[in-house]
Amino acid sequence: MNFKLLSSLFLSLFLLVGCSQNGEGDDSTQNETTEENAQGMSSSDGQGMASTAPGGNTEITNDELERFVALSQELQVMSQQVQQDMIAVVEEEGLDLQRFSEMDKADRNPETEVEGTPQELESYEAASERLNTMQTEARAEMQSKLEAQGFTEQRLQEINVALQQDTVLQKRFRSMQQAAMQEQMQQQMQEQMPTQ
Repeated sequence: MNFKLLSSLFLSLFLLVGCSQNGEGDDSTQNETTEENAQGMSSSDGQGMASTAPGGNTEITNDELERFVALSQELQVMSQQVQQDMIAVVEEEGLDLQRFSEMDKADRNPETEVEGTPQELESYEAASERLNTMQTEARAEMQSKLEAQGFTEQRLQEINVALQQDTVLQKRFRSMQQAAMQEQMQQQMQEQMPTQ
């Protein structure tokens, strides 16, 4: 069973949005408007300021960063939904999450044998099969979202590394992410308003 692979897939999804959560409670960082942010945000053509990560080989335009923000939001929603679905699958098959995890850990260790009642073993196998299918579907959906935003997995990794190393880029990312979240909230509020 590749429950670990599925978990690592979603760990990588969270890495995409990890920079946005680093310093989320730090008002001074979030409210800081540097000259670089102002220049980077003011571009109307989407190219604006380009950041180069320390090491000098990853240049990221505002357009690319905006697409990265949109992608990270999509992947975060997707990962939350898939995690909920995974838990539901395990529970539907008659196991609690802790017991499934114990069995999965034993299954991945070639030196141990999965132990359990016949019903637990049957439930584990059924859940594992369903989770493998979910993993395949989630990977395909993730790839589709990457392509829709014009990214390759390699470019996504380069941007992620740059975000971890470049504080100016992190500020631009957070600023764009906050703006996107505010816009999304406004759209949701407008959709909920009664029409006359």
